[in-house]
Amino acid sequence: MEQIARNHLPDNIGLEWSGLSYQEKKAGGQTGLVLTLVFLFVFLFLAAQYESWTVPIAVLLSLPVAALGAYLGVVICGLENDIYFQIGLVMLVGLAAKNAILIVEFAKVQVDKGGDLIQSAIHAAQLRFRPILMTSLAFVLGMLPMVLASGPGSASRQAIGTGVFFGMIFAIVFGIVLVPFFFVLVYKTKAKVQHKIKKRLILKTTFMKRKNIYIILLLSMFAPTSCKVGKSYVRPEMALPDSLAQQQDSMSIADEQWQAVYTDSTCVLSKTVLWNITKTC
Repeated sequence: MEQIARNHLPDNIGLEWSGLSYQEKKAGGQTGLVLTLVFLFVFLFLAAQYESWTVPIAVLLSLPVAALGAYLGVVICGLENDIYFQIGLVMLVGLAAKNAILIVEFAKVQVDKGGDLIQSAIHAAQLRFRPILMTSLAFVLGMLPMVLASGPGSASRQAIGTGVFFGMIFAIVFGIVLVPFFFVLVYKTKAKVQHKIKKRLILKTTFMKRKNIYIILLLSMFAPTSCKVGKSYVRPEMALPDSLAQQQDSMSIADEQWQAVYTDSTCVLSKTVLWNITKTC
């Protein structure tokens, strides 16, 4: 409509959308934002469920496979990426995540019990294959009437049904194979990262211990010399009172009054003031 208006209508005549058409046009082109929010909420819910920040990544990595199938189905059928397709895409992400959760949850339980990583992932895929296949095929067949809808309002039903229909087929065919692979990949990557972090901590701790030893050795080398008297040191001569100097060796400076030893006027004044204050208290 906009292209026809630009090509055939004069410049003084414009084109505006209103009602449902305006809402559809305004909501168009927001698929990236919608998918980002969907993946974010799925990741947060799974992180709370598994109490881990890495295990939900195995589930999220399988979701683009289902989204790719939905886009291919819409392109093949010649439909538009409108608001109805985006609603179906949100529902598809939840359904594809459900299939991946069934495999990841069982494999995680086996690994936590001490089982082998690869064998646990394969055993989980084998054990959950039938329930995943049954529920997914039932849902795919339930979407078939919407894909083949006709009559008034069929465009919205076809947009929702086609995306979910082809997306679930891709999730069944490729998801069951890729989810165990992503689970093993995430766990091995997590183990490598933890090993590198642990190795760095060990190296850092060893370096700090060696550094402390070197510091102690350096201090021990300079410690004996720090207690020696310098070469330029001259012992001060203390002028003793004549009365003390003439006494015998049994007398000491402690037997004299301090006023006789310390004759400095400032010192005598300070001592006198302190002594008076002490007596007053």
